[in-house]
Amino acid sequence: MSVITKPKIKTKSWTAVITYSVLDMGRECDTEEEYIEMVKDHFKEEHNIELNDNEITDIEFDEVEYDM
Repeated sequence: MSVITKPKIKTKSWTAVITYSVLDMGRECDTEEEYIEMVKDHFKEEHNIELNDNEITDIEFDEVEYDM
């Protein structure tokens, strides 16, 4: 009696890191934490992307005074 072996199928699986960069300017917040939450909420609503805090980098702060 002979044994019939089935051919094996080989597939390739790929993994990648995709970097999506956006410059976000002009949001008015009282704290850095508030800014980060605002950015995360915006990306979830507008792009259906959930960001982690560590994905929001190079945060700069500028305080501007206006005459009333």
